[in-house]
Order: sequence, then C-alpha cells, then structure tokens
Amino acid sequence: MECALSDTMAQETPYHQPESNPQKLRCWEKFGCSDSACPAYRSKSLRCWLYAGTHCHNEIQGKFIEKMEMCLNCAVFRVNMDPESLVKTLEHTKHQFNRFRRMVDERDRELEKIGMELSIGLSEVFDALKKIASGDTQVEISISSEIELISKLKSVVNLTAREIAEIVDLSHEFAIDLAEHFDVLHRVAKGDLSARVTGSSHLELSESLKKVTNEMIEHIEQEITERLTAEANLRRSEERYRSFLKNFQGIAFRGTLDFQPIFFHGSVEEITGYREEDFVNGHICWDEIVHPLDVEHIPGRTELQTIPNYSLSREYRIVRKDGNIRWVNESIRNVCDKSGTPIRVEGAIYDITDRKLAQEKMLHMAFHDSLTGLPNRHLLKDRLNQAIKAARHHNRLVAVLFLDIDNFKRINDTLGHDAGDMLLTDIAGRLQEFIRKSDTIARPVHAEGDSTIARLGGDEFTLLLSEIKTVQNAAQVAHRILDIFRHPFTIANQELFITTSIGISVFPHDGSEAESLLKNADIAMYHAKDLGRNNFQFYAKHMNDTACKRLEMESRLRRAIDNKEFHLYYQPQLDIRTGNVVGIEALVRWIDAQNNVVLPGTFIPIAEETGLIIPIGEWILANACRQNKAWQDAGFPPMYVSVNISSLQFKQPSFIRTVETILRETGLNPRHLELELTESILMEATETAIKSLRELKSLGVRLSIDDFGTGYSSLSYLKRFPIDTLKIDRSFVRDVTSDPEDKAIISAIIALARTLNLKVVAEGVETIQQLVCLHEQGSDGMQGYLFSPPLPEASLTQLLKEGKNLKTWWVLS
Repeated sequence: MECALSDTMAQETPYHQPESNPQKLRCWEKFGCSDSACPAYRSKSLRCWLYAGTHCHNEIQGKFIEKMEMCLNCAVFRVNMDPESLVKTLEHTKHQFNRFRRMVDERDRELEKIGMELSIGLSEVFDALKKIASGDTQVEISISSEIELISKLKSVVNLTAREIAEIVDLSHEFAIDLAEHFDVLHRVAKGDLSARVTGSSHLELSESLKKVTNEMIEHIEQEITERLTAEANLRRSEERYRSFLKNFQGIAFRGTLDFQPIFFHGSVEEITGYREEDFVNGHICWDEIVHPLDVEHIPGRTELQTIPNYSLSREYRIVRKDGNIRWVNESIRNVCDKSGTPIRVEGAIYDITDRKLAQEKMLHMAFHDSLTGLPNRHLLKDRLNQAIKAARHHNRLVAVLFLDIDNFKRINDTLGHDAGDMLLTDIAGRLQEFIRKSDTIARPVHAEGDSTIARLGGDEFTLLLSEIKTVQNAAQVAHRILDIFRHPFTIANQELFITTSIGISVFPHDGSEAESLLKNADIAMYHAKDLGRNNFQFYAKHMNDTACKRLEMESRLRRAIDNKEFHLYYQPQLDIRTGNVVGIEALVRWIDAQNNVVLPGTFIPIAEETGLIIPIGEWILANACRQNKAWQDAGFPPMYVSVNISSLQFKQPSFIRTVETILRETGLNPRHLELELTESILMEATETAIKSLRELKSLGVRLSIDDFGTGYSSLSYLKRFPIDTLKIDRSFVRDVTSDPEDKAIISAIIALARTLNLKVVAEGVETIQQLVCLHEQGSDGMQGYLFSPPLPEASLTQLLKEGKNLKTWWVLS
C-alpha cells in the first residue's frame, strides 16, 4: 500500500528520497512493518524492547515508538488531510507518545549507568533483561548472578526486585496493548476502517492511547468517507465536464489578460477552420481572424483588464481559414485573485451565423415585398424621409411616382393568381433594370444595393427620385416608364400588353413629409385613371378636392345603407308587337336625409370600388323579387323583373346560393327573375362564368347581356353562354334614324340574336321614329322614356292598374 508523505515527514525518516516529491513509501516494508514481521510484535521481547531505548538491536529493527508514530502519520496522511487539520489530529497523539518516550528515556539512562558500573555493554544488559523478562535464569553476562544484577539495579534506581518485576509485568501488558494498536493501525492503513483497539489491560497509559487511537480512526473514517464522496462527486463532475466538452458546440477558452489563449477546447476547427493547437501554441492569434471591419469595434478590452469581475457578451465576425465569414457570440469575463486584481479571462464562443442569417432574413422580410423582393411601404417611407432631409440641405427636389397597373384585376382573374404574380415579378424586374440605366436623370436613394422601386401591395409600385433639379426630370422618367410598358410581357407562353397609370408628387410643392407626398401621388394616379389610363399626371390641388369629395361620398354611402336611404324605381319593358308590359327593370335611387337624389352614375362606381356594392346589390335583388311577387299576388299579369348584377357580385362564391335563398324566401318563381350582366363580366373569367351561368339557368332564372355592342360582342362566346336576351345599348338607339352605321349595328345585333334564338330589347327609346325603326328592324322589345321613365313602386302599381300599354299610349298620344 502506498502512502504519500509530506516533505517534512519524509525528511524526518531515515528513508528520505529527495528525488521525488511528494514521497511515495511502502510504509509497512520501509519501517520494518511487513506482514511477516507482525507476529514478532506480539512476542515477549517487546517487554525488554520498551526499555532498550534507541540502542536496542533485537529481532524487530528500528525504533518502535517512532514506527508507531510514523504509521499513525501515514494512516492519517493517506486521506490527504490539509496541514492544519492534520496537526490538530496528531497533536494529542504526539503528546501521549512524548510522555511515554520521556519515561523510556529516563529508564534508558538508568540502565546505561548500571551497565557502565558493571563494566558490561548495553547489549549484554538488554540481553540479560530480555532473558529475565522471558523467565530464563541462565543469564550469560559477566556478573555473579541474577541476584547481583538485581541488587545492582536496585542500588542504582532504588527499586526492589519486586518493583522491577512489577515494572517488567506492566511493560509486558503495555507491550501487548501496543502490539494491538499496531495491528489495528496496520489494518486501518490497509483500508479496514472498522478496526478498533479494545485493550487487554487497564493501564492509564493504555486507556489514554486507546481513546486517542480510536478517535483518530473514527476521524480517519469520517475524513475518508467525505473524501470518497467528494472524489465520487468530482468524478461525476469531471465526467459531465468531459461529456459537455465532447458535445460542446462552441469554443471554451481560458487566456491571459492580453488575450493569449491558455486553454482552447470544443468545436474550434468546425468554427474557425484552425486546430486547437494552432491557437494554444501561438501559430495563429484570435485577433488575426477577427473581421477587419470589426476589430476596432469589439468592446470591453480595457474593462476586462482593469475592472474586477467584469463580464460582457459581444457579437462580431471572423474570417475562417477557408476565407468564409462567420458570425460568433463571445461571452467573456475576467477572473481575479484574492486581492480582486484581474489575472486572466475565460469564456465561451458560439457560432451564431445561422441565427444572424435568420435575423437578416426576418429583417429583410419586414422591409421588403415577399413576392418581388422590392422595398415595401415601411422602407420606402424611411428612404423618402432621408431623401427629403438631403433635398432640404441641398435645396433640391424629390419626386414620388405612383404606378398602378391598368386592368390588372381582369388579368389576374382571367389567367389566375400564379400568372398575376409572375406578371408583377416581371414588371418589378423591368422597372429595376430601367432604374439602373437612368442615373443620368435622377440619382436614386439607395442603401446596400436596394432599388428605389417599391411595391406597396397588389399592383401598385412607387418610384423615388431624389435630388432632381427640375420637375421636368420627373416627367422624363414617367415618359420612359410608359415606354417600357409598350413591349409585351410573356406570361405562361402568352403575350400580354400592359399599360400603367402614373401619379407624380414633388417635394416641397406637393408636401413636406413622406406621408403627404405618397398620398398626393396616389391622388394624381387616380386622376390619370379617370383620364383614360396609360398616362401620367402631376398632382394638383383640385385633385385633392376631388379625392376628398370621393372620400366623403364613401362615408355618406356607408351611412345610407344603415339609414335605409336607397329606393327602387321600376321602368317597364314592352313587347313591340303586342304593346304589352312583359317586364320591368329595377333601378336603384339614393335619396339622402336632406331629400337630395344622388344619381347611380355618382355612387355606383364608388360602391364597386369599396365593395359596398355587395350589400347594396343584395338589397336590390331581394326587394325587387319581393315587389314582383307582391304584384303577382295582387292579380297583375305575371312579368319578369330585371336586376343589374355587378362584376363584384357575380364573382362572389356565395352568389348562386344568395339568389337561390332570395327566391325561396320571397316565393318568386325563378322564371320571373332576369339577371342583367355586362360583356366584360363574362369575359373576365370565362370558364368560371360559364359554370355560374349554367347553375343559374338550372334554377330557372332568365339571363341577359346589358349594353350589348359596347364590348367584345363575339359570336363565339355568345354560343358558349346560356343567354336569353341581348339588350342593345342606348348609344346605338339614339342615332339609329340618322346614323347609318348605328342602324347597321342594330341590324347586325338583331340578326345575331335570331341566329342564336335570343330575344332583343332596345334600351333608351325616346322617340316614335326610333320605335318605328326598331320595329322595322325586328326588335322584340323596347324600354325608354318614350313610354315611361323609371317610376317608384306606387306609380308603377297605378300604371298596371290602368292597364296602360303601348297601344293605349298610342291612342292617348
């Protein structure tokens, strides 16, 4: 068994080995305490040896007392007690041994004196004493007899033979106890912490030594238990630490205050491309791989070197061995000595490149359009504010061009949203390419390579021109944008000719801040739409007045729905051949709270633009069906009621279900309801329109095309749609008697209807000459002021009661 000795203890033994520190000794063998020697400790020779002092040469070599003390020291020291605890533990034991040693030394001096007086050597005296102690009366020394020796001893130490015998007996008892102590300590040193001294005698010295020894063993047991627990905890901690380092995804480090690495471990090569040894051995310095643009901006260097317990977290870029750039997060703190002075630094470094890329992506998404990658409204406003500041400083102008793609909704609905997205992406690309080639006209505001073209949503784009010299510069850019739209876009193998309407506002004339410039450019764009599209318009104050009126109209329109300010008027439709009323068209009128009549041409476009046409149109359809059923229930001849359907209504997925519900709730027969649709509605989504029309026809509803001749008027699509009636637009009827072209168009429409077995109704008939011409051409029906203007429900009821028709009207007129 190996016992580690301190330098002091090793030097006090005759087996000092200066070449090793701490000393490792085989305590039992080095001190003559081998297992084979253990039985000798129990021999009677111990009685003699106790009095032999330091010069005894019996079969047990060495000094027994010192061996006992050293073994105790070894036994205690093997638990690696700290010096202070060790001293306290041994203090009492040493005191007992010193007391015993003084007694032995005193006997040694007396025996030596006896030997000198008897002119014999100490060894002979010891041999004689040994024989006497063992009961051998044949003592081979040069004295006359044992009596003489005892007498001489008595004369020297003033002891009687009996007293000497008692001393020898007591020594024998104590020697046996010491042998037990030594055996117990031997077992303890070999790891048996259950061993305890019992003691065969009750000598005061033996009892004291037994108490000290057993207390020491208990203390050793407690210390070893604590030590083993600590070692187990330490092993577990080390295992966790090794496992942590093995699986650690970052770099754990320790370094000097000059940031020279002492310890580097973890994913060093994965993060940096360099090995751990490259840093620890000084082949590469960490600062050398920090990105050049970040070196001067890394915080905390001075604070870590001077401020006690300082810590911080910092992010910066590094350049890997292969040249790639990575983002890292470094958590670092300084470690201080007992005086509070920083002595080193330690921390961890993590690769956060993926997180940074995700953050950059999220930031890009927050300020850019996801479809085209262009800046969105947030980023545009920020750049516009920057441009305004710069323009103020340099006394220049800033222009905002607001672009809206003409008829994009029709394209999107016809070809599908995927095709619409592709078109928007191509438009964005074409605008960006245009900007890159137009720096001579206006210097774009840009940051980190972003374009000054922004997409605000849908089919709206905005172009920012900074520090232009004159308003004409903005007009030149607008002209060139219109030019780039003259070339067709190819989407899904189909060529599309697209136009755009552009509104322009200029700082400082049209606004002093970003929001006002964007709003006024938007207003100017709507003015360009009103002027026929495919043009650009500069903002003017009267446009804002128009926009404000439009906004006010929208607010009034919303209140009108809640206040039930809408009313239905009805205009009769007559069969030209019989003159009878065969149908009526329901027309909406808005009479506001001040009893002012707002014409449909004023509010219907706004209702369609805001989506309010959906609830308004549903109200019109329900009340028209309800009133027609009421007239039938009153006994009037059955007739159909015709209702105009807007494009937005027809496209609603619930439109068919809404019609079916209204017919069921009002009780009107479906064949007494006619829905009027425009040609443009049917052409915007052909397949969808055909499906919806067929579903309506399956309900029994009549279908007509309103304002026929003003749109596509294609024979091919008429053949596909289940239409019942064509309504000739009033623009052809107005000059039918004076314009041969209008007359020819009406003749063509009537001929087309005959071919497809459709009915024809002419709108806007106001003169007898028009009526005669239409009758000659073969028109089936007519509608107009010639017979009756649109009438409220009560007036039309009176007309029906009077049985008024075309013939009676002719007679009366």
